[in-house]
Amino acid sequence: MSWLETYRGMVYRWEVDHNDHLTVAYYFARIADAGLGLLEALGLGAAYMGRAGRGCVTTNCYVRYQHELRVGDLMHVESGVIGAEPDGLLLGHKVFNSESAGRGRAGSRASRRRRVTPCSPGSSTSSGRAPCPTTSTASPPRTATPSPRSE
Repeated sequence: MSWLETYRGMVYRWEVDHNDHLTVAYYFARIADAGLGLLEALGLGAAYMGRAGRGCVTTNCYVRYQHELRVGDLMHVESGVIGAEPDGLLLGHKVFNSESAGRGRAGSRASRRRRVTPCSPGSSTSSGRAPCPTTSTASPPRTATPSPRSE
């Protein structure tokens, strides 16, 4: 299996906790963005999904954290297809600290395996395809500004 760089960016102040560590929510957001990049590279991106009238949902995932990313760190994500199943793909993502990865140190910060299953609008699980999430159950769009924290 070969890995493809699917995301590059940095850790911003509003994405970290009080210890300056990237929060779990932003790890998942960055990996979700990388997943979209991988699907696009595979020819399964937004244009294909629109033409086919389908979408993809993550049906399960496994995450292993090895090191923390901190505010100001430059990061990149490498992604690849780990396996293909009759009803979905098993994708892998590795998050790296771009600065330490180039100096011979272990730059891997987190790895994630996730199973992505195609879905069709209006379908049911008995039809063999997972139903697509509706707008009423979908997550709100991400914004670049943090929500106020409650203490």
